[in-house]
Amino acid sequence: MCDDFDPACLPENFVSVSRPSSIIQRLIEKRRKLHEEAIECMRKSIREINLEVEEMIKCESLTLQQKLQDLRDDVVKYFKPFEGIEDMVGYFF
Repeated sequence: MCDDFDPACLPENFVSVSRPSSIIQRLIEKRRKLHEEAIECMRKSIREINLEVEEMIKCESLTLQQKLQDLRDDVVKYFKPFEGIEDMVGYFF
């Protein structure tokens, strides 16, 4: 005869399921909340960094565009006196 507290009376496929205590559940919830707050703080920091970097990139790209346009203007200015490729070959070679 088996009583309720004898492990030998349990079925072979018995799987023990423990329920976490309320203290552990509160700790888990606290950690989850801290984790979510940390992630939100990081996202906010990333957004701020993106705004700063985006402005720097725009400024630098405008500077590079202006330099490129200046170079194009120089090319046009220097090659304007030449009528065709024959003139350039005669001038440089």
